[in-house]
Amino acid sequence: MSFQIVFLDLLYPLLTDDGVLSIKTDVLPYAEIVEAMFGEDPRFVLRPEFESIIFDDFAPTEREVYCLRQGLPFRSFCYAKNPNPPSLIRSAAVL
Repeated sequence: MSFQIVFLDLLYPLLTDDGVLSIKTDVLPYAEIVEAMFGEDPRFVLRPEFESIIFDDFAPTEREVYCLRQGLPFRSFCYAKNPNPPSLIRSAAVL
């Protein structure tokens, strides 16, 4: 199952203003979904500068080590909450 809009709706109020959501995956189609969903949502801001701060403190998973040894891509993302996003309008156009 992938990210859905409802997940972002539930996540936004739970994430503190200085909180960062970190995501790592070796599944490229999943990474593309993450990029698209968060990239289109003004409530979240991509913060690549946090990747080294967050991910460098943890040992890589067995899967990550395997992928890196095999030369397989492994994607990571950090998104921060935008505390003042523009309003979202998701309703259908009225004729």
